[in-house]
Amino acid sequence: MVEPASLNHFPNVPQTRAIRLPVLPEEEEKLAPPHPLDASDPYATDRDPDIRNLGRLLLRRDVRRAEDYFELADRCALKAWGNGGLQLSYIEKTLRAFQYVLFEPSAALAIEAFVRWTVAVALLYPTRENLAIALWAVAAAFPEEPERLLDQQQHLLDAWQGATLAPTLPEPTPETAAWT
Repeated sequence: MVEPASLNHFPNVPQTRAIRLPVLPEEEEKLAPPHPLDASDPYATDRDPDIRNLGRLLLRRDVRRAEDYFELADRCALKAWGNGGLQLSYIEKTLRAFQYVLFEPSAALAIEAFVRWTVAVALLYPTRENLAIALWAVAAAFPEEPERLLDQQQHLLDAWQGATLAPTLPEPTPETAAWT
């Protein structure tokens, strides 16, 4: 299993470093009663407690604040590599969080930086799974602009031709087998 901590040239995950507004006392009180989407929202059901709590908070906020979603995307992006490969669920969550706030010009830049990172990682560790996940990220990033990131798409398709089969990973443990 390849983990970034043991790698010399693993690219840093891009981060917006957005600072969200503090949670107000009345918002803390709203977290106690269940929300209808608590059981189905991908963030509110995440196994990471920070992502889960932030997801639950955002379900209860009346106003969509870009800083909240940038922080959510940053937290998910940090989990986009794990268990020796790219993690599709966290890549999807990162993109979705940025897409919620595309009204902010910096969101499109953040999406592009994150997708370029995903492609760089897939090209650095070109298993079929990593290449497929990165290609999905390119396609999902800007669905209304299919021509955007075409250079990244071409790099992945070229790499696919010489992709190695994925290494055999150890059997999942209860911790690694949990759904996100």
